[in-house]
Amino acid sequence: FVRMGSEEHPDSGLAMLISNGEDGSKVMNVGENRKGEVWNEITGSYSDEITVDDKGNAKFLVHGGKHAVWVKK
Repeated sequence: FVRMGSEEHPDSGLAMLISNGEDGSKVMNVGENRKGEVWNEITGSYSDEITVDDKGNAKFLVHGGKHAVWVKK
């Protein structure tokens, strides 16, 4: 799921994935206003960075049987 955040809380919002199977990924929209932002995974599962595209989409990753929480760097 995606939580968009709010103007009252700058840089708020996140993308969270949960897997009960294999490693996976999902393209999700976090808002066109976030285009060009770099996001990191904060549980320590990934050291990769993800960049949000011009339409507000990014491909978020999750390991099998785990969860991943991605936020603006």
